[in-house]
Amino acid sequence: MGVVILLLLAGANGGWARDSPRDLDTGWEYRWGDSPIGADGVPLWTRPGVGDDAWQPIDFPSNPPDRDGRRNVWYRAPLPEGDWRDPVIYIYSVDLITEVYLDGHKIYDFGEFDDKGEGVFVGWPWHMIELPKNFGDKTIYFRIFSNYMDIGLWGEIKLMERLDLIKYVLGTSQSRFVITALSFLIAVMALMLAVLSRERSPYLPISVFTIATGTMGLAGTQGTQLLVNAPLMWDYIDAAAYYVLPAAMAFLFRDWCGPRWARTLTWIGLLHALYAAGAMSCSLLGLVTLSDTYPVFDGLLTISLILMFRATFTHFRDADPKRRAVLVAFAVFSLFLMVDMAVAHSLLPWTTLPMPWGLFIFSLMLIVLAVRHFVRTQDALRDLNATLEQKVQDRTRDLERSNADLRQFASVVSHDLQEPLRMISGYMGLIERRYADRLDDDGRTFIYHAVDGAKRMSGMIQGVLEYSRVQSQGGELRGVNADALLREALDDLNVASAFPEAAIDIVDLPTLRADAVQLRSLFQNLISNALKYSHPDRTPRIAVRATVADGWATLSITDNGIGIAPTQHERAFRMFARLQDGGGRDGTGIGLAICKRIVERHGGRIWIDSKPGQGSTFSFTLPVGKNPS
Repeated sequence: MGVVILLLLAGANGGWARDSPRDLDTGWEYRWGDSPIGADGVPLWTRPGVGDDAWQPIDFPSNPPDRDGRRNVWYRAPLPEGDWRDPVIYIYSVDLITEVYLDGHKIYDFGEFDDKGEGVFVGWPWHMIELPKNFGDKTIYFRIFSNYMDIGLWGEIKLMERLDLIKYVLGTSQSRFVITALSFLIAVMALMLAVLSRERSPYLPISVFTIATGTMGLAGTQGTQLLVNAPLMWDYIDAAAYYVLPAAMAFLFRDWCGPRWARTLTWIGLLHALYAAGAMSCSLLGLVTLSDTYPVFDGLLTISLILMFRATFTHFRDADPKRRAVLVAFAVFSLFLMVDMAVAHSLLPWTTLPMPWGLFIFSLMLIVLAVRHFVRTQDALRDLNATLEQKVQDRTRDLERSNADLRQFASVVSHDLQEPLRMISGYMGLIERRYADRLDDDGRTFIYHAVDGAKRMSGMIQGVLEYSRVQSQGGELRGVNADALLREALDDLNVASAFPEAAIDIVDLPTLRADAVQLRSLFQNLISNALKYSHPDRTPRIAVRATVADGWATLSITDNGIGIAPTQHERAFRMFARLQDGGGRDGTGIGLAICKRIVERHGGRIWIDSKPGQGSTFSFTLPVGKNPS
């Protein structure tokens, strides 16, 4: 509010300042080293006539010749006369710390000098040095320490009114604040696209890039110093965003390149991410100063930009017009970065580049491309869903027709096909009773085989019917007590009376998510199978065990029967399979096929572990369920 009031006052009193801002770009001199300090605490070099012959002229107070590793330097310049109401000196930046003297009095300091005339890096802010009203025609002195690659004042130096300076800073910050807000808005949009889309790339790299862009714009804006006067904090924020920027760029362009360059860009992204983490951590821990991390990063960034430029423009001809536009913007943006680094390292004359605008335009092009990609993807998914929905409807109708045909088939099997078999069995029995005295042994044998074949055929038809009903007439899957169902199956098989010598060991079985009727049928078939193929020289022993892991139960039924050869394991689950080592036992050969169909309907699998003469273990998996109410 105070700043706004000052601006309103300045606008209402446009003629208040009697002199317009002036650039302090003439009369500068320098001398290497640090001044001795007098008894009154004032550096001797600030006194008139002391060592005047040692001062050398310089065009701008920065980076004098023949540094040779020296860290201390002094600058001085005469101040012009003028009619000023509230005069200040504005300096864009200083490398690295400074004290300012006028008339032998210290009027400003930034950083703290120790007894050796040295100090630590405390940030790169802009500076406003207040001047007394009678400063005209006097000499101003700057004491500088820097262990950085640059030493001295940097950017621009102006003499102006305080209100003019505030207006100047806010005026140059307006566009940056707008760009920062828009960049963060783009970042939020990219994050939303990443959340809404099934593919995270390229939205996450765009989001990181625009967050870094907005953060750099905010931290590097001079107006932030008016909000929070913590220059080192802003420099840390700016550095972190600056160091993350190429990592986001590398991961963004990785998906645009072929396999050859994708790996290179991945390594570039990881290298910059590691450098950002390492540089910031070491700076915060005091192992290095933040200023020392910039030259290394700039060298690394130069190499990375060249590699990224090579990788992306290799596919320029194959890219669509939108991506070509992004690549051209990337090239311009990269050139801006290179020029900005050259200015920062004094390889080019100081100038202000519209870096924030370049970053913003590049980010805007990325998000426009990403949004268009997202829209196209959603349209394709919508069309695909409509097609799939139609296919599902068609498939559902087909399944309904198939189920109707299957029910009709089951009706035919259970009535029409069974009736002739019953007639055959009935008439064969009638012949045997009426003409028993006329039949010889061969006749009675023929009748026996005919009746037995009819019974076996009837059993096979019932097996096919049961097999088909596993899918078509299966019940709801719900939590069932497997232990209770197993004991019911044993009762149905009448095991206690039919096999009184058999020993069946059952542990507590878990609650399963299953069709209770089918699960009982599964137990009946497997237990019946184990008893049927028991070893003639052993007392039948059956063990039922269960283990639970990751929401699935594995149940195993182990017997000590005749066993099954490994070559017969897969064949055992086929329809009407009769194993070669079955010992002539009766059966339709469909029981294990029904077991496999029941288990697969529940989403599980079934398998055999067995060797001839060593018994068999039938194992199957079923989903674990909640305890039934």
